[in-house]
Amino acid sequence: MAKSMTIYNKYILNTIVSLKRNIKGYKYPDMLMWSKLNEILNMVLEALKNTSYSFMLYEVSNMDKEKFEYFLAKGFMDESVKENITRTKLLLDEDKSIAIVINNNDHIEIRVLGTASADELVDIAIDVERELDKSIEFQFDENYGYLTSDPVNIGNGISIAKIVHLYRRDEFNKDELKSDDMSKIRLTPLMGPNGSKIEDIYILDANVNKFTNIESFKKLSMLTDQNVIVYENENRRRYLEQNYILMKDRIMKALEMIKVASLISYDEALIYLSNLMFARSMDLLEPADVSIDAALYQMITPEAIEYTYSISNKSEIDQKRATILREKLGKVKFIDKDIKEEENNL
Repeated sequence: MAKSMTIYNKYILNTIVSLKRNIKGYKYPDMLMWSKLNEILNMVLEALKNTSYSFMLYEVSNMDKEKFEYFLAKGFMDESVKENITRTKLLLDEDKSIAIVINNNDHIEIRVLGTASADELVDIAIDVERELDKSIEFQFDENYGYLTSDPVNIGNGISIAKIVHLYRRDEFNKDELKSDDMSKIRLTPLMGPNGSKIEDIYILDANVNKFTNIESFKKLSMLTDQNVIVYENENRRRYLEQNYILMKDRIMKALEMIKVASLISYDEALIYLSNLMFARSMDLLEPADVSIDAALYQMITPEAIEYTYSISNKSEIDQKRATILREKLGKVKFIDKDIKEEENNL
């Protein structure tokens, strides 16, 4: 049976919740001696010992380039780690959906990744924090809330970023995504390994006041999701009605190339996937539950292929990418709905 499509597999590819905490009595990591940095790491490891969580420790400074770039692309760490590699440690849980970054800019950053709604991921982050809080006292001010190295995060210490697919955004004035309950939503293009913009993929977050209580914070995040639904549903419906023959051509070409190509470059793959993500959201693909999600996008990155398959030659990477896409999408078919293309009355 085809699984029901929701915004979390239709438009929102991935959500990353970040919860930052610092330990009372310790300066921020950039001002600490190695012995103090190790004390913080040991405190976290000890606090996690008798919990249901199982984490593996990674020395970021000892990672080879391929693993580091892969972990960075997955969202286990953010770009700021590059400036603090020597002191930063990383803990990953067994299913690699929870990361704890130790001694980057803050003592502790809990990062929860997933395709579930943000409120569920926030609850997971808070649960991990509560386990740590049993034996670790965090820096907290009655007036300012939890204290962090970056004043932007002072308050509840939580931020939420969503990786979203916005098809042909430049044609739709999507900078105007707004809600009466929050300030303007910020959209930042997701960048590829060579610094180029990834096709139709954005990082979405809202300028939410970090002093907001947790329940209100969740509500604001939900409203952000609702804005995505309203704009994407309307824009995609209109775009399909006005450009059906064009979209049919794009979708069928993408499927055909995935079926027959021996080599597919990263840039080509991103264009194919964007067109197929559109097709899937408009019920133009069979099977309806075909998996085109954040995991597939991540699987075909140069870093992921190099790290996973120990391949460094570009031609071999492009060949492996073609194989992955063919295995995942080679049997997918286009459903012709016989929608008449309408003239675009601009």
